[in-house]
Amino acid sequence: MINRDVILECLNGVLGGIDVQKFQDKLDSLAKEQGFGLILTEISVGSNNFSVDTRQLSCVILKKFIDEHWDDDSIEPDENNNTLTIIIISEQEKSRIKELLSPCLSDSSSKIRTAIAMCIGKIGCYEWPTKWPSLMDDLIKCILPPSSLNNKNLFNGALKCLEILFDPEYLEAEHLIKLVQVVFPIFHQMLLNLEMELEVHIKIIGIFKAIVNFVTLVGAYDKQFNNVFVKLLPTWVDIFTFYLSKQVSVAEQMNELFTVQTGILEILAMLFEDTVLRKKMVKFVSKLLPPVWSLFNGSFSHYERTEILGDYTLRQLMVDKNVTRIDSLVSSLFEFLVSIIDIKVYRENYQNHLQGILYNCLLYIQMSSDLVEQYENDTNQFLELEADNKYIPRIMSMQLITKIVDTFRLVGLKSLFTAIQTHFAKSEDRQNPNWWRYRESSIVVLYQLHDYFVASREKVFDFSQLLRVILSKDILETGDQTHLLILRGASLKCASKYSKGVAPELSLPYLTHSVEILIHQTIPLSLKVQAMEAISGFSPNVPKENLKIYIPSIIKGIIDLLPQITDLALTLALDALLSIVKVDQDITGTYEHLITPQLLRTWTAYSHDDLISQDIKEIFKLVCLCPKSYPGILQRLFETLNIILEPKTTNIYSGILESAIDILGVVMANYKDRFETIILDKLFAPLVSILMQQDNQKPVVKASLCALVPFIYRIPAQEIVNWKHPILGYQGVMNIFVVIQKYLSDEDEFIALNVPPLITGILLRYNEYITNDVHGILTMVLNTFYKCRVPSFKQSLISIFTRLIYQHTSNVIDFLNTVPSPLGSNQTAFTFLLNEWCKYHADIQNKLDLNLSVLCFMKLYTLGDKRLDGLMVDDEVVLEGTTRSATAKLNEKWTTCPFYIKVTRLLIATLELESMDKATLKKFQMEQYKQNQTEEEDFDEDLYVDDDGDDYEEDDNENDGFDDADKYDLDGGEYDENDFDFELEEAYDPISKEDPIYHVDIAVQIKEFLHNLQNLTTPTVFEQVTPFLNQYKVNTIFEQNK
Repeated sequence: MINRDVILECLNGVLGGIDVQKFQDKLDSLAKEQGFGLILTEISVGSNNFSVDTRQLSCVILKKFIDEHWDDDSIEPDENNNTLTIIIISEQEKSRIKELLSPCLSDSSSKIRTAIAMCIGKIGCYEWPTKWPSLMDDLIKCILPPSSLNNKNLFNGALKCLEILFDPEYLEAEHLIKLVQVVFPIFHQMLLNLEMELEVHIKIIGIFKAIVNFVTLVGAYDKQFNNVFVKLLPTWVDIFTFYLSKQVSVAEQMNELFTVQTGILEILAMLFEDTVLRKKMVKFVSKLLPPVWSLFNGSFSHYERTEILGDYTLRQLMVDKNVTRIDSLVSSLFEFLVSIIDIKVYRENYQNHLQGILYNCLLYIQMSSDLVEQYENDTNQFLELEADNKYIPRIMSMQLITKIVDTFRLVGLKSLFTAIQTHFAKSEDRQNPNWWRYRESSIVVLYQLHDYFVASREKVFDFSQLLRVILSKDILETGDQTHLLILRGASLKCASKYSKGVAPELSLPYLTHSVEILIHQTIPLSLKVQAMEAISGFSPNVPKENLKIYIPSIIKGIIDLLPQITDLALTLALDALLSIVKVDQDITGTYEHLITPQLLRTWTAYSHDDLISQDIKEIFKLVCLCPKSYPGILQRLFETLNIILEPKTTNIYSGILESAIDILGVVMANYKDRFETIILDKLFAPLVSILMQQDNQKPVVKASLCALVPFIYRIPAQEIVNWKHPILGYQGVMNIFVVIQKYLSDEDEFIALNVPPLITGILLRYNEYITNDVHGILTMVLNTFYKCRVPSFKQSLISIFTRLIYQHTSNVIDFLNTVPSPLGSNQTAFTFLLNEWCKYHADIQNKLDLNLSVLCFMKLYTLGDKRLDGLMVDDEVVLEGTTRSATAKLNEKWTTCPFYIKVTRLLIATLELESMDKATLKKFQMEQYKQNQTEEEDFDEDLYVDDDGDDYEEDDNENDGFDDADKYDLDGGEYDENDFDFELEEAYDPISKEDPIYHVDIAVQIKEFLHNLQNLTTPTVFEQVTPFLNQYKVNTIFEQNK
């Protein structure tokens, strides 16, 4: 047996705070000795011999010991992993531990009671009801009269023990069922006992909440548990209704009641959000709604006093007893109301009270005293509290408003604006010290819901009137009191969102004011941040010519502000800068010398932050598109990029390395100035070295492969052919070939997917140097193509084949016809590739690849190769065993047709798509997307009806009263095609645009080809495709006449 004094020495050593780890390690070693748990128990219950701190620590270690070793014999490897140490707690020792622990549930120290209860509860999780059947009866006796009346400590200890036992993490579902059946009726009676302290009711509600959480996780899979729980609902809903209706007048008891009510509302929200239990709960809504509405309407006066006006005396009452304030209650109210709004049978009830609900929502959106304080003193904390994921009344109220508008559409929107007008009217009473809060909450809602108001088919209010009359008041206020600054910032943000629908002369004064605030030295930071948010809103909505004059001041203002801000404020500043640099290339390029150095310092300081790094990379991408940014931007970035890429520093945090490589790729993609060898030695060489290292992280590999592509295009071919890698020793193009060989066959196809652009670059830039390598490239790509499974990777490989055929037609076709197909059947690799190419042509999205595919089809068409005459290729897919189940396996079979017919139809289909105007094409693509979604999803279209016939799904016409949001381009601006806001492919892939094939008007080429086809091919082929050409001509004439 081990010595108790040794354990005591370790416990006191841990408490002493010196060499803590040494004593903890010794305790871990002693835990393997027989009798360790019993000695810990004796120390834990020895109230007369040991300090409370020693006993509490002993209990904590005892619980850990029970958790690890009580249930079964535990086997652990020893230090050398050679032998096994078996830790066994004898039944005699277990029995003695339980005997010693049980009486101490009534210990006078709450710390010890809690610790003992946790140990007993943990043992109970293992032994009740089989090995310790009397445990539950004993605990129940402790929480019922007369024990509960005579011994308060015992009552609290036993209740804590039950809390542990009800933790689903420790108890099996079958035992939880028994526990619920035994104890919940007693809890129900305790909740009905109005003389019992509310603190006890809080604990019981907490236990019920834990069980509800468990049911929502496993109830759908454990029908027995679910059935037992559902039977409890009627009686517990009665209890919930009672407590939601309950009021207390004693201030000290208010927070306790709020805590009970908050727990109940959170439970109800969980029940209604669960798809299984929701059906069972619908019948109770009529019983629950009256007290909920009463609570919703009646809580504001107390909320206003404590949270909005900041009555700290009332707020601090009883906060040391694990209770919540009124703000948690209000948040849970909103959460519950959101959870039941889509129960169709009760929507009328909602709709009848819309005006009052929305009016109250606006009340709860008013700024709390805490939020005002943070606005004054801590901008980042203010922004954090304003984040839309916070569980606070202001945010939860906004969620309910949004849900109401989503549900009731135009009716909800009109009701909302009526409520806003009422609040604006109340804000006119300047005698009310709260006047500005009525105004601010209304402006915030207009700002947050701007997309709904803009998209409404029926104009709910006059946007011009909003800017001319309502918001202008806050701009004209000259005071510097905090509440006036808050209103000014809110109005600027709101005006920015409605500026697109009004005349420029109305919106420009707000933009001017925003810029003045940004560049003013003494303006508080919180207002500057609001001004930047407003600028982000104005930039896509104000006409470009009006916006250009502000760009220099905005860039200077943001750049000056970047060193002073962090976290969310920094993110907002970068968003504003991103929105501005895309407006005009010349202006952005002119101020590159200001943007790059500070952006570089910010990036190096926040390279560990993925969101900030991403924003900075996006800004660099746009700055790099400006011709005036060069050569300055590369000169300013060169040293930093070289330091990060050097082999001695590439073991740094991979996020920094990945970001540096991304930025390097963007800078080089647009670099067109005089080439210098130092670029090869200091940037290109490290990049190749990184790729040839072992065990690189995938994001770094992907970034490096993408960044390597611009070097192929930007470095003169002769320079790289004559250059030798200073470390690896590879000569010229071999530096790229070794990378291709390593990664094209990578087992991760999403890595290999980045290699084809390298091959394309070599074919374009080094064609004269690789003539003898064409067959080798073909073989390498073929072997990869045969094995690949990812469709987008297959498409990229096909683009390489089309490129090779286009540049080396006879050489490639002859070679491929000597290579057998992987399918056998006397086919060649050429026929196999043609078949796959025809399959994937219609899916090509990239403009360059599409043009290349079409031109290559035409070249094959006119080649007159007899090997194509009788060639059959896959035409249309046929799915056998079609089902709506998403998991069903379908047999895919293809019909076949002659190669020339397939190509003719593909060319006609491509021409039709290319001839569509953008609006029609977008509509067509959306219809195709919706059709695909409908075919792929596995869902039940029937309206769901619960057991009692109460349907609660949303109305069929989801968009009633609203235009499609994309009609208004809410997230983008109106720039002409010379602006930065063009297609992503064009903006971030300037290299593709430099290929002459990219600029081919493919629609014109196809038309001319089809028109002259009779002269371009053999009579036999022309006769074969004539029916399809005739149908195309008929359709074209019909469309023209229409």
